[in-house]
Parts: sequence; C-alpha cells; structure tokens
Amino acid sequence: MSRQMTLIELADGLFDVSGHADCSVTGMTADSRALQPGDAFIAVQGLTAHGLSYLRAEQAAKASVVLYEAPAPASTFIPENAIAVPALKSLQAGIASRFFGAPAQAMTMVGVTGTNGKTSTVQLIAQAFTLQGRTAGTIGTLGTGLYGRLQSGERTTPDVIAVHRALADMHQVGAEAVAMEVSSHALDQGRVDTVAFDIAVFSNLTLDHLDYHGSMQAYFDDKSALITQSQARHVVLNEEAPRVAALADGLDAEVHWFNTKNGWHAKGHALYRGELAVLDLRELPMPGQHNAGNVCAALTAIEALGLDAIALAPAARSFRPLPHRLQTLGEKNGIRYINDSISTTPFASIAALECFSASPVAILVGGYDRGLDWEAFADFVSNHPPKAIIAMGQNGARIAERLR
Repeated sequence: MSRQMTLIELADGLFDVSGHADCSVTGMTADSRALQPGDAFIAVQGLTAHGLSYLRAEQAAKASVVLYEAPAPASTFIPENAIAVPALKSLQAGIASRFFGAPAQAMTMVGVTGTNGKTSTVQLIAQAFTLQGRTAGTIGTLGTGLYGRLQSGERTTPDVIAVHRALADMHQVGAEAVAMEVSSHALDQGRVDTVAFDIAVFSNLTLDHLDYHGSMQAYFDDKSALITQSQARHVVLNEEAPRVAALADGLDAEVHWFNTKNGWHAKGHALYRGELAVLDLRELPMPGQHNAGNVCAALTAIEALGLDAIALAPAARSFRPLPHRLQTLGEKNGIRYINDSISTTPFASIAALECFSASPVAILVGGYDRGLDWEAFADFVSNHPPKAIIAMGQNGARIAERLR
C-alpha cells in the first residue's frame, strides 16, 4: 500500500520540526533491518540499547528522516537527517497511528491477554468472524495477517510501529475486524498505545515472565492495563480467576463473564451456555479443561460482538490446534508421544499432562527459559508419573534437575 505524508504533517502538534527542511515520508519503521528508501526511522531507548545504535550510515542515508529519542547515548552515530524528539517513546504510537491513517479506529478490535491460551482464543475469534462471511485478521504468536494467511513474526505483539502498519495493511485488503494477542511485555512497553480496543479479554493468570517483570505483582499490573487503561467498551473476564475477576470493580465497560454457570462454561464432557449444553468437549481437537476455557473465552467475546455464539460454537470442532502444543507425534507400543514444547511454563505443562491422565504418554517439555521454578511440575509428576519426560531447550537441564 502506498502512503505518503510530509514531515510537517506528521509532526503537527506532536513534535517540533522548526529549523529542519520539510521532506516526504513514504514509510515508517523502528527496525533498521527493514528500513526502505523514504522511510522515517524511529529510534528510542530500549531495554539494553538505543535504537540509533543499530543504525549504520548507509542505512540512515536511505531514510527521509531519523527521529530519535533524546538524549542519545554518548558516542552514538547521529546522521545529518536526524531530529531529536524528547519523550519520543511516549509519542511514537501517535506518530504511527497518524501516518498509517488510524487503522484501529476503522475496524472492530479485540485484544486478548492472559498467561496461557492467547493464541487459541485469538484464532477462534477470527475463525468465527470468517464463518460469518466477514474478513478478519490476527496478530500474535503465529504471525500477522488475515485469518488463515499469516506471515510469521518475531514477537507475540510486534513493536508499536509494526502494529499500526499491520493494522493498516489488513484494513487495506478488507479486514473488518482484528483479534490480537497482547502480551505483558507489549503493555509495559506501549506497543498497543493508541489502539482503540472494542473488546478486551483477560483469560487467566499464572506465574510467568518473572525474568522480565521481576515479581508476580508487576506482571499482573502490566497485564491488567489492557482492562483498566484500554477504555474498551466491553471486557471479558474469567470468573474462576479471582485476581482477574476483581478487575471488574469500578470499570465503566460492560463486563461479560465466562467460566460462570450463567454464561459459557465447561461441565463434565460438555460445553454449556447457561443451562444449555451446546457442544461435546470430546469432539474438540484441543483436549483439556484449559482449552475448554479458551473456547469459553472466545465464545464470550464473540457474543459481546453481537454474533450468535451458540450457532458458531460447533465450528470449534474444525479448529486446527497449534503446532508444538499438545501435538501428537505418534504412538508406539501403546505409548503416545506428545510434543508440548511451545509451552514453557510449569503450569501449562501440568495442564498438558492432565489432558492424558487416562493413557500412557511420553511428553516433550521445555524451551525458552523464563526464569520460573519448576517445583510444582516436579511435584505433579511425582504423583502422576508419565512414561517419560523429554526435557529440552534452554531450560531443559533445569527442568531435568528438578525432576531428579
């Protein structure tokens, strides 16, 4: 999609460009690797380095302008076409939204946060839109794009410039709605600032990401921002998660509950809407109570959007499970081999084992090391031992040590 805006138009009311020659901006990025001729390059201070530290002279020469957060670190290369913008980190969302035409305001936006299940919930919501004959997009772990046509990315929630670019691209090709995963990192770093969510979903909360947040309270506070600070018109909350449910107090938004007897909930082998049994859980391709909860969260969001969730619920039978999440690799000598390596938390791995408690399994666990203690997993395994556990990835050795 072709976009063009003058620097003066881009800056108007947001930052000062007096004394700088006007120029034409035809793109925008915060990733020096993706910089194209005519782009505005946005450089802010990150967790470990300033964005300018990644920018080489030959890359800067391609940019129409380099906007950087002042002050820049000492001895940092500052190109001739650079403009210092104080507090750029807090302004970049507004700059991106302006350049890309405020795409979030033109579509129905659903944001989903929660320790586990964000990807499944987002894909289920997008599937429901698609089945209604409407064009929907997603942003998340699997990538970005229209439902079923995703391009892989590096993060669950991309940087704020990439978020607005992706929304504009999807709107350009007809998207009426976008469901996106909103990670705690994204909320803390402002990657979804100025994205006007119509519906905000907080599905569940367990211990995670202490390597980044430092404490469970800080982790919870950052995730809660999607509910308390997004100004969404509708909020979807899990009644069985006490800290999540408590967020309903004082909200102006309309609250929709799941895992409640009056709404969508699982009981026995059935999925219910109130007292109506809608779906046999054994027909779903995603086993386990946690996946039933994801379906309930998605159906509650679908209902909040005004769609017929009861009519759409059977489509969950055709949902394609995520790769490396409860993925059956095969069966030999009566033992089922399960790949759950996308799940890198002890509680998610416990949920995986609970799915197969009635049959002998060997399970692959581990991956990215989030600094979590796997004692709870070790305790569960000692009382409910599978046939084998293959610990792999960065935290594989630490998991194996806990299991000994």
